[in-house]
Amino acid sequence: MNMATKTDIIKDKLKEYLKADTKRKGEILDAVVEVTKLHRKSVIRRFRVLPLKDSAKEEGRGRPVYFAEGRRRYFVCRVGYG
Repeated sequence: MNMATKTDIIKDKLKEYLKADTKRKGEILDAVVEVTKLHRKSVIRRFRVLPLKDSAKEEGRGRPVYFAEGRRRYFVCRVGYG
């Protein structure tokens, strides 16, 4: 089972988890932990973070770009970086 499948399982239970009382949340957590084989605390974090993620927003990882495309071509040809 890959992480995308585990995330889908957690998303399926998310709405029920958010509406549940404390006892029912524990039962949902037990079921998800048993199926996904993730640690209980990890599943709790996932339930907390998933509703906050904006799928339309691109994640800003990686090194920032300092030069426009024209300047970068200059460095690649002239200096040998790239």
